[in-house]
Amino acid sequence: MQAPVAVFFALEAESGCFEDRLKRAEYQHAAAFRTVSGTFHGVDFLVVQTGAGQKTAREIAQVVCRVHSPRMVISAGFAGALTKGLKKEDLLFPSEFLCKGQPILTLQSRLKLGILPEKSQLGGRLLTVDQIAADPQTKRELGVKFQAQAVEMESYAVAQTAREMDLPFLSVRVISDTVDETLPRDVQKLAEQKTTASRVGAALGMILGRPSSVKELWGLYQTSVSASARLADALEAFAKADLFRFCSENFAVPQEERKLISSGD
Repeated sequence: MQAPVAVFFALEAESGCFEDRLKRAEYQHAAAFRTVSGTFHGVDFLVVQTGAGQKTAREIAQVVCRVHSPRMVISAGFAGALTKGLKKEDLLFPSEFLCKGQPILTLQSRLKLGILPEKSQLGGRLLTVDQIAADPQTKRELGVKFQAQAVEMESYAVAQTAREMDLPFLSVRVISDTVDETLPRDVQKLAEQKTTASRVGAALGMILGRPSSVKELWGLYQTSVSASARLADALEAFAKADLFRFCSENFAVPQEERKLISSGD
């Protein structure tokens, strides 16, 4: 078996559509995370579900990269838009990665739009934070302060691990909520659940405590299914390419650029 492409997702809601497309899928459950190995268009993939947040993403990425020695690392998942230029279900392939108090990580890539699904944006800055940005005011403030186009909770940690281990890296994020959209107030609690059973339990608790949340949860579910399919489309575009040559020509190890002026704020 050739070295796999390791794709790190936070949640099953993000990885589900891509997992469904894998051939000869094999599932393994570790104490803190879940992996799915399989092939897609002749490419070996290792899908890793880390759970939400930087700390767990970094710890699990380090373990997985040491054990499996992937030939490329991808951080994939949902993100919130911080500017009006990104619409729901747009795909973002950022070239800069930020996390408060950390140096900017940059990618030099010759990736071309021609191989990607429609509504894809190359370049831009992705901000990694510790809490979901759920309301428009918070999103706008983050966008202005960090000059970032989108926000999520794991990519910086995975990019940092790839840099330390000298592995080619890519991040693909699908916009799940626009800058003007308000997320359900309990969405952070749902994201923090580690298992499907615990997420179902949390959702039921929300419904019992606030019956009006049924409509919000259904909308969130519909959005997640469409967004997950968009991620699967993006990964399929890469799998169809001659990946050995393609990776070496188009991707690099993340490089440290400089410190944020506001990193100590």
